[in-house]
Amino acid sequence: MKNIARVLTMVLAGSVLAGCGVTAGNTTTGRDASFSGMANVTGTKRALMVGINKYKQPGSDLRGCVNDIDDVKANMLAPEGFKAGDITTLTDYDATREAILTGLKQLVASGKSGDFLFFHYSGHGSQVRDTNGDEPDGMDEIICPTDLSYGNGGFRNGIVDDEIQTILGGLKPGVGFLMVSDSCNSGTIDSFGKNGMEKPRGITLNPNLVNQTPMIVSLAKMKTYKARMAAGKYHVLTGCQDDQTSADAYINRRYNGALSFYMIETYKKDGNTQNYGSWHSNTVAAIAKNGYDQRPNLVGPKASTIFSLL
Repeated sequence: MKNIARVLTMVLAGSVLAGCGVTAGNTTTGRDASFSGMANVTGTKRALMVGINKYKQPGSDLRGCVNDIDDVKANMLAPEGFKAGDITTLTDYDATREAILTGLKQLVASGKSGDFLFFHYSGHGSQVRDTNGDEPDGMDEIICPTDLSYGNGGFRNGIVDDEIQTILGGLKPGVGFLMVSDSCNSGTIDSFGKNGMEKPRGITLNPNLVNQTPMIVSLAKMKTYKARMAAGKYHVLTGCQDDQTSADAYINRRYNGALSFYMIETYKKDGNTQNYGSWHSNTVAAIAKNGYDQRPNLVGPKASTIFSLL
C-alpha cells in the first residue's frame, strides 16, 4: 500500500506527515529574536493539536506522539505568538473521531481574513479502498483516532481524507493554513527503524474493509479545497515518500517522531526568517544525516516565509 503521506500530498494537496518532537533538554518556551514570519498575520493565530499514544484497539499504542504536541507548542507555536487560549489540544483517549472532527470544524470556522490556522496530527494512519472514485490509485487514506476499531469485515471511527477535505473546503479567503500530520504508510510496517527501538506510525488494515461509520462528505467543498491547494494557498509538509515510513523514533533517550524532531531543530536555528523551501530542505538534510530513511515532502509555495499569509 502507498504511503498516506504521499497520497494526502496528492489528495489534500499535501499535508504534513511529520515525525515527533524535540528532546526535553532542548525545549524552550520562547525566542529573543524578532522574526518576520507572522508580521502580516493581522488577526488571531489558532491551532488544533492532536497527539495519540494510547489506542483502544489492542496492540496499537505509540510512544512519541504526545511529546510531538508538547514540543511543537513550546518550540514553535509559543515563539510565533500563539496564545494558550487559542490552542485546542486533544491527546490519547480524548482524541476520538468525534472530538477531532469537531475540533477541526471549529478551527476552520473560526478563521477570518488575516488569521493563521495550524493543524497538527500525530498518530497512526492507514489506507482503505476508495468508495467515490476520486482517488487515482483507488485508495482512500485515513487518520486513526483513538477509538478506531476494525474486524468482522469493517472498520469504525476512522477519519477518511474526503472528510478532512470537506472541512478544509470551508477555509475562508485570506486565512493562512498549515497542516502537519504525523502518520506513515502501512506497506512497510515491518520496518522498525535504525536502532530497533522505533516503530512505524501505521496500522495495517485490509484495504477491502467496509467503512461502517457514515462519512460526512461534500464533493463541492472537496473541490474548493483542492482548487485552493493547487493554486498555492496553503502549505503542507509530509513525513516521507510513498515507499517509506515515518518513525516513532527514540532520540536522545526520549521518544519522538524523527520528522518533528528535526523540523523543530531546524526551526530553532533560524526561526521564521526562513522560507518553507529552506526549512524543508534543511529538515530533510538533518534527517538523512542522522540515519533515517524517510524523506519529507513539501506542498505549497517554497519562497513564502514560514508561518505567514500568502
